[in-house]
Amino acid sequence: LPQAVPTRAVTVVERRVEAVERSGHGPFELALTREDGNLWLEPEQDSSPRDPDRWRFTLPATTGVKISLDAEMEGDLRRLDRAPATGERLAFVAPGRGFAGELAAGRYELAVRCSRRNSQVRYRLSVAPDALVDGLSRLITAPAVLPVAVGEEGLVELASFGGADVRARLVDANDELLASGDDRPGDWNFVVARKLAPGNCRLRVDLVGSATADTTVSMR
Repeated sequence: LPQAVPTRAVTVVERRVEAVERSGHGPFELALTREDGNLWLEPEQDSSPRDPDRWRFTLPATTGVKISLDAEMEGDLRRLDRAPATGERLAFVAPGRGFAGELAAGRYELAVRCSRRNSQVRYRLSVAPDALVDGLSRLITAPAVLPVAVGEEGLVELASFGGADVRARLVDANDELLASGDDRPGDWNFVVARKLAPGNCRLRVDLVGSATADTTVSMR
């Protein structure tokens, strides 16, 4: 029969995000990296304005961003804060092509509508930063190098969660070491904490004792 043996376990508690049923034209809050969607509805009268669905998101740091938009939908990307760019169209998201480019840290709105008159269109969209930014997590296969973007000066914590023993080194654009981290007390995951200025750096994640393994890296 199986016998009880001492072992170690690592537990993480995360908030469960409930699915939200959208209706109307918004504005809706769009979480980074999380796919969302709505049912596009044309106005009842052909002569009425085609008000877009409005999706808003906050980008914590300057980084490359990919915007995905399907089902013949198109969109205008505008910034909601910091004049003189406030309200001006920054980019056009073409149907089936999406958008890829660098955006500054700030508050944005994506106004979407169907590229042709067509009501009852179910569509999906997402906004995904290229770099790891404050408040996000990313599943990686170590060893790996993960780009990190810092928006405001302050204490930054980078930590892993997974079943493999990993360690990390945080380096700047010139590959100079900023900080490093290995096992936390009673744990094989790493934590790296340091005060950082706004800008870009890289997190090098390596394994201890195995060739490859998956782990999730979070930034806060």
